[in-house]
Amino acid sequence: MATNSTTGTGLIQSLGVGSGLNIQSLVTQLVGADRAPLDAQLTRQSQSVATQLSAMGALKGALATFQSALAPLATLSNFQAMAASSADESVYTASAAGAATAGSYSIEVRQLAQPEQLLSKAFAGGATAATGTGTLHISLGNGGFDVAVQAGANTLANVRDVINGAKDNPGVHATLIYGVGGAQLVLSSAQTGAANTIRVSASGGDGGLAQLAYDGTPGGNYTEALKAQDAIAIISGVEHHSASNVLDQAIDGVTVNLKTAKPGTSVTLAVTEDQTAVIGNVQKLVGAFNTMRGQFHTLGDYHAATKTGGPLLGDWLLNG
Repeated sequence: MATNSTTGTGLIQSLGVGSGLNIQSLVTQLVGADRAPLDAQLTRQSQSVATQLSAMGALKGALATFQSALAPLATLSNFQAMAASSADESVYTASAAGAATAGSYSIEVRQLAQPEQLLSKAFAGGATAATGTGTLHISLGNGGFDVAVQAGANTLANVRDVINGAKDNPGVHATLIYGVGGAQLVLSSAQTGAANTIRVSASGGDGGLAQLAYDGTPGGNYTEALKAQDAIAIISGVEHHSASNVLDQAIDGVTVNLKTAKPGTSVTLAVTEDQTAVIGNVQKLVGAFNTMRGQFHTLGDYHAATKTGGPLLGDWLLNG
């Protein structure tokens, strides 16, 4: 049997006929009055939960900051920090690890490590000059790779591009320089050190690529714009060679970064205990502890002036 959805409303309204009362409004107000305490309680509980969640976030942040400040002081090595300083940082800079020993050293930088750079003979035809076809084998130190120069793409510019695009290229960069005599192919090493020389050989094809070959013989197809060489430093009378300008195997625990060669001039390196670093770490710990302690008071104390308690007053986690 179908029920008319308006029957209840009509009955309530009919009860008020002749009485002058709006029964529907009266019932709505009574229901609202009955719900008001529950609604207020739910609102208070919701606000309390939100406040506690915010307080927990603040507590977590304070603990994390303190933990981070504590970490550097958790190991003995951090209390044995060392510092290294150069008397002339335009010649070299230095840093020291905990394994370093306090002392003073004289360092003479005789030469810097540098990469090799080769400059081919000039090609009057410029970038489009024909080079011949075949395969170029290019080596850099102990590594090497091959590039193919095909007919129809056998120009100086294409040789440059296939060298730079080779996936197994260990660090040979090619470019062209243009002068009054034409274009010249420049091969530059990305690696310093006397062992990292560039060599080029040609095979197959029409034989024309032989004009780009280089076996290191002076006066061949290339001139040496830069010579591959090691860094040389005299450290307290001991000669030290390095393929790079970063000397990390010369003095225990000390790294020296060479900047400028200055033959005949000794620059003092001082290695000392780094008390500044230790003091700084302790000061960070003290500051983080005081901040955390202040956060604990804000969250868990009773404030007599305002007669209010912190959001975590009496909370077992904060008390713990």
